[in-house]
Amino acid sequence: RSLLLDELLVDFPFVTPSDRAHALAAMLLPFARRMIGGVTPLHLIEAPSAGTGKGLLTAIIALLATGQAAPGRTLPVMEDEARKMITSELAQGRPIVLLDNISEKRELDNPALASVITTPVWTDRILGLSQMPTLPNKALWIMTANNPHLSLEIARRCIRVRIDARADRPWLRGGF
Repeated sequence: RSLLLDELLVDFPFVTPSDRAHALAAMLLPFARRMIGGVTPLHLIEAPSAGTGKGLLTAIIALLATGQAAPGRTLPVMEDEARKMITSELAQGRPIVLLDNISEKRELDNPALASVITTPVWTDRILGLSQMPTLPNKALWIMTANNPHLSLEIARRCIRVRIDARADRPWLRGGF
């Protein structure tokens, strides 16, 4: 407990104790995921501005679980592209799917994302083929954003982790 909370997470500026607990849950989930029969929520790591530590926190979560940082990608705006991306990610079988830097300029309302977070098995057509594979959804889904605007469908499927350095230019702070 002390190693994780007092050493590893000590410098992250979590807004509330529950935000720190949710970050810890994201760290432990890849190890316990196979024991969970159903689905798990999306972990949303959010901050008021860039440079607060969202990327570093996701890198630490992935490093503990896999030994390397999770490859990040953005969520496509178009629904068909989002479905194809989700199918490709699940076909890869990665333990962590990172959707990085969700735009704060528009509301995130993506039916494909909402669906994959609530289904233990995903099916969709593979791009360019007439095949519809059935893919298990056992990944830890993480999304990062600055001041995200979420639809109710997405918001109710998220565990929020809010960090706030309370600095004008958080990427310049020191003293870690």
